[in-house]
Order: sequence, then C-alpha cells, then structure tokens
Amino acid sequence: YCETPAAEYHPSNVPKDYPSETLTIRVLNVIGFGFDSDRQPDMECFGGQGENSAELLEAMRTNFDKILACVRYFNAQSEQQHKITWMHVPGFGCGAFAQYRGDEVTGMWEALYSEFEPRWMAEGVEEVDRSNIYTHRGTLETVRAGDTLWIPAKQACGKVIVNNIASRTFDVIVNGEQITVAHAGLQAPSFGANTLRPFPVWRDYDESAAHGGLRHRLFINAWDPHSLVGNANFSDPSMDGYYGRCTAMALLCWPLTNPEMEQRLVAVQSDGEFAQSALAPVPAAEQAAEQAAEQAAEQAAEQA
Repeated sequence: YCETPAAEYHPSNVPKDYPSETLTIRVLNVIGFGFDSDRQPDMECFGGQGENSAELLEAMRTNFDKILACVRYFNAQSEQQHKITWMHVPGFGCGAFAQYRGDEVTGMWEALYSEFEPRWMAEGVEEVDRSNIYTHRGTLETVRAGDTLWIPAKQACGKVIVNNIASRTFDVIVNGEQITVAHAGLQAPSFGANTLRPFPVWRDYDESAAHGGLRHRLFINAWDPHSLVGNANFSDPSMDGYYGRCTAMALLCWPLTNPEMEQRLVAVQSDGEFAQSALAPVPAAEQAAEQAAEQAAEQAAEQA
C-alpha cells in the first residue's frame, strides 16, 4: 500500500524541477503473475496453459485477500479520512502478464472478483470501477498520448531526462545518506502505440463529491515483484509502467529508499484477516527505543 503524488506533463515540456501541482492517490500494489515469457519465475513455477491450475488459483486468491485486508484495515480506523468507499480494480495480471495463460488467468480472475466484490461492499465500499487508467489495446475511455503523458515523479532527481536520457543514475537522499540508483537499459520512449486516460481524470476523481472524493478512493496496480514498482516506466506499456510514469512509488515502495516501510508491515492471513495490533503501528522512534532497551537488558543479563 502506498500514498503517492501523481502528476503528468507533455514530453516536450518536462519541467526540470519536481512538478509542484500534484494530487495524492492511494494505491495498493498486488502481484500480477508473469506468464509473458517462458523465463518468468511464475512460468517456471506454475507451467503453461492448464498446468497446476488449482495452485495458481489459490495463489491468485492471496491478492484478493490482501485487497480485502486493506479495506478492512482502513475502514476499521476511527478517523473518517482513512475510510475506503470506492475502489478501482482493473483486471490486474490479465493483460501484459498473462500472454501464455491469458484465457485461463482471466477466467480465474473473474471468478475471484465475483466472490470478493460483495465482501468488499460488506466492509463499506460503495462502488468498484473496473475500467483502465491506461490502455494500448483500445479498451474503455482512452485518449491518444500525443497531448498528455505521465512522467515519473522521480524526475525531481533531475538526471533522467525523458526524451534525451543524459544519465542512467540518479541520487536519492535517505536519512541524510546519499544513495545512487542505477537505471539499467533505459531507452527513449516511443509514444505512438500507447493510449491512456489523461491527468484530468485524477482531478475528476478528486473533485467529485461522490464517495468523498479522491482521499477515499483506492487504486489497484499490478506489480511484478521481481522488479521495482513501476518497472521499466517509459519502456513498459503495462499498467505497472503507467503507474511508474506518474508516481513516486518506485522510491516509496522500496525499503532501500523508504526504510520506514519495514516499520509498518502488516501480515495478511487467508480470508483477508490480519492481527488487530496492526491498527496501531508502533512509531519508529518508540520501536527503536524499545529495541535499545531490550539489547541493554540482554547485555546486562550476559554480564551477570
């Protein structure tokens, strides 16, 4: 789960500084199983069409469990601003990732969606939108990308230029320490084949009075866990790539650049259950103090 700024600019007019006019969106990154290459670990694990189908179905079910747990987690909070009343749930894993098991994966996904949608509704979700935020296959509500293009929020680092990549690295400051992050194999993007919904759709979500506006909306992204969230960004025409273009999730969802992630882990069990203690996460400073006290006690015991 990530709360991230989202922004867009035309590729011919990308600002040098981080775009100041952004909106914050709430995104849950769930795994889209990779069947687009025989070298994918998921292909090696589950096999091709018709193989290990029962195991694959149960693995896909864990994604829906996590969505249910996310809704329960935030809707159990006492503060109203955390409530999730609207969700964007496209067919994650049924597009670019599903090439060699497409019909089978889509059938399983639809069955799981039909099972879980009423359960999300029972937890306080009022509406689920299944349209796409992007497409390059001519699906719902798309526009040509010639006039509108999302860019990665990490453009702020100033060393990755969209159409003329001058550097394949950029620097990130984490708790005062500089980390250099490499971009291997980046290529200048080709825009002609891609179509996507434009940035004003985010504004429509934000301005709409229905369901409380953008702060109560949860977007679901299909993530390849063998890469950073956002994956190849401009070279990636999948949904994950489009999220990578417009958000800061590549940095926010990586423990190396966001070490506080490890302080906010919530273990999700089957059926969307999680430990109720997760509703009151221990602040990092308090947890560090507790760990220091425990270490001191252990050292004292050893010396005794």
